[in-house]
Amino acid sequence: MEFNDVIEVDQDFLSGWIERRKAQQPDDYILQDDGTYLNRGGYRFTAEEVEMSPGRLLRLDHEVNDEDLKFFHTMYEGMGECVRRYISHFPEVGPCIWWRTQPHVATYGVTAGMGFHHDNLIGDGEASETSLMTVLTGSLILRDTCEGGNLQFKYPNLDFKPKTGSAFIYSAGYLGTHAVTDITSGHRVSYLEFFGQGNQPGADPFQ
Repeated sequence: MEFNDVIEVDQDFLSGWIERRKAQQPDDYILQDDGTYLNRGGYRFTAEEVEMSPGRLLRLDHEVNDEDLKFFHTMYEGMGECVRRYISHFPEVGPCIWWRTQPHVATYGVTAGMGFHHDNLIGDGEASETSLMTVLTGSLILRDTCEGGNLQFKYPNLDFKPKTGSAFIYSAGYLGTHAVTDITSGHRVSYLEFFGQGNQPGADPFQ
């Protein structure tokens, strides 16, 4: 489900915010003995795939100034409101949402993209219920100054051009299989959260 005009984003501020967040990041990828790279989510990549993958920003509310913290809360609260509205259309999903993960931001430059996948996939890293028990994915577009970068859904066959301030809430399971088409020019930035159930600890999804 698409939600338009969820937040307003000052692009000059966003550029500075991204640089300040980069200063707080751990390494994205760790080189393995077999020459592949393992990312923080436990997914394995070749060197070529690393070059074509989006960057990831974590710790969005870690060591931030007041203005950056306010921006974080704007995104966080906007996403929470979208999930509430989604549940109002699909009330059966409500009892399945027990927690929300720590959010992160994906930054796409030229050649970056993501092939078709769904968010219940389990990687090769530390064992965790988070992916297995994820029910919904939320994506909030922060920058759309790009050619390419479309959000595509395999079932059904849908294709959305990114639009700054818009958000998408969709199934994290195989019915929500999705891709981000390769960027051919410009930049795409999105804020991402996952919502689910099970014993994985996380924030109250509606606080």
